[in-house]
Amino acid sequence: TERGGAPTGVIPVPSGAGFAHRRPGALPIGLNKKVIIRGVSSEPEINDKIGEILGFENGIYSVKVMNLSGPGGYVPGAAVNQGSHMKSLPAENLELHPDQVEKDRQAAEDGAIMMLGGDEAERAAREALYNLRLDPQHFYDKAVERILEARHEFAVLNIEARWYGQDMGPIKRAYRKISVGIHPDKNKHPQAVDCFRKVYGAFETLMDKKQQWRILFVLGKLKENEVDLFELEAEEDERFEWWLDANVPEIEKQAAEIEGGEFEEIGEKWISDGTGGNVNDVKWMGMAEGLRLHQEDKAIFIDCRER
Repeated sequence: TERGGAPTGVIPVPSGAGFAHRRPGALPIGLNKKVIIRGVSSEPEINDKIGEILGFENGIYSVKVMNLSGPGGYVPGAAVNQGSHMKSLPAENLELHPDQVEKDRQAAEDGAIMMLGGDEAERAAREALYNLRLDPQHFYDKAVERILEARHEFAVLNIEARWYGQDMGPIKRAYRKISVGIHPDKNKHPQAVDCFRKVYGAFETLMDKKQQWRILFVLGKLKENEVDLFELEAEEDERFEWWLDANVPEIEKQAAEIEGGEFEEIGEKWISDGTGGNVNDVKWMGMAEGLRLHQEDKAIFIDCRER
């Protein structure tokens, strides 16, 4: 016969991982796992105590009661696994401790969020909090912070303070990388424009070999064979740092012209080499302008480099 949806005399199994061992066909609780003792009418004093599973045979668990005598009554070690704190209990008197449930879940699920106690709502809130991922804007904010803290041009571009006169490539690559991350179109930090100016200013300054040398002199970073590359002058030419008040399009245009200037140096070598041409008659453009014209079908690019 049945009563209330369950067979007469059969205690319904509560839901939850702590009671999984009670379900038909379930595996027994493993050795050394921690349980809570519940509903032992013959020995009510052990109810709600913590136990450790030491054995299982014929449906009965051998349980060591860890704190039978109350606080301070913890029973350690296998050497004393005998006496009054050892109990034989059926599955229905045992509930897997919530921390043991979580420990088992952590072992089974790689990268699982740790859940210690709490009701369903609290656990859901914790899971939501721990599932949060870093806002991409945080990276932009960190970039702004680093640039604002920089105290010289090498630090702004996050490159080693050394002489780059023989190869300006690292300066250009650093500028391109950092300017993308700090560009006000992507970076919504209120000081992004100021940082963009500062990054460009560092780029233009270090691309000037004399200014690069002067900064290294001040920083004490010149090597012995670099000290005499330039000479200090009684009155150095005042630098017009126009970018301090420039807007973003103006800076982008000038950066493109600097890139274009590299092509001008190459073009001068080739055009003046027996062609009778003059580099001053050739109109040069930066990469951004070239790409814009190409997209509008107003320019084509021919790769003439030697392979």
